[in-house]
Amino acid sequence: MEKVKKCLNWFAKNIPKAAPDLLALAGGYLIAQGAWMIYPPAGMIVGGLIVIAAAVIVGRAGESG
Repeated sequence: MEKVKKCLNWFAKNIPKAAPDLLALAGGYLIAQGAWMIYPPAGMIVGGLIVIAAAVIVGRAGESG
């Protein structure tokens, strides 16, 4: 039972830190999925652009820190 409490406490502390990243990931997925529903190759293109944009943003954040 103690392990369950420790696990729940860990999640309670760390989920708020990860929430913006999880929401951004979900949003990117939904945008790509919507483009896929219109035209399948567009979904792949949009998904790739989102991944490239995320890589650039993360890379620039690492340079300033």
